[in-house]
Amino acid sequence: MTATKPDQILMLDIKSLNFEPLRAACPELANMGGYAEHYAHTDPESALVKLRNFAERLVDRIYLKLRLQRMPQSTFVDLLHDASFKTVAAPQVLDKLHLLRRIGNRGAHGEGVEAAIHSQKGRDSQRAPDRGLE
Repeated sequence: MTATKPDQILMLDIKSLNFEPLRAACPELANMGGYAEHYAHTDPESALVKLRNFAERLVDRIYLKLRLQRMPQSTFVDLLHDASFKTVAAPQVLDKLHLLRRIGNRGAHGEGVEAAIHSQKGRDSQRAPDRGLE
């Protein structure tokens, strides 16, 4: 077992249908994904917040692994908009990370899941013609 920092909260291992392949290299991410799956039907807002946290931690790991420069007080959106990150993340990946950020924020602020998803679908349909997507 690895030592934890005083401000670090341990999450119990929870099995996941979709995130288990991450467990060997990133058990924290696998657990976050597992918790999101666990809460998807009983507490969808919490599941969205967990997925947003998952995306933020994933981006943090990419910055560390690739030694990308970052400002000390960077927010999640700052990291996603940073030019160095955009050089290593495909546009489709950036879109999904922004999606998780936006919908997770809505879940955290009490907006219903249906409203968040409906709002996102509207944005996606407006953007699709601009990107040449069907």
